[in-house]
Amino acid sequence: MHGKIKLEIQNMFWNRCIRKRCCLCDRVNLFYDLLAEIPGFDMGDKPQGAFYLFPNIKRAAQLSHYGTVDDFISALLAETGVAIVPGRAFGMPDHARISYCKDLDSLREAARRIREFVGK
Repeated sequence: MHGKIKLEIQNMFWNRCIRKRCCLCDRVNLFYDLLAEIPGFDMGDKPQGAFYLFPNIKRAAQLSHYGTVDDFISALLAETGVAIVPGRAFGMPDHARISYCKDLDSLREAARRIREFVGK
């Protein structure tokens, strides 16, 4: 009986992991595609195991008339409420770290706000 309970617990754990991975796959696929449509967002490769995207956004900053990616990111937060982390913190000043650990509707809304910000 003990072995059967242990096996059931392991199965529950792995089933939960698979469901979580599916959720993250749905999120990365959606958010990656939405951000790739934004002018100046060079998405690079789609992540295979992370929970964030790391696009080069230097061109988006330039298109939006900001001198640096950091200025762009600060203005994005102030004007839209969308928070992204400057790539400078990771030694890549032209990039931004953008998490996709939110629900799909929130990701759609964030992408919409970013797109409008870049297009203004």
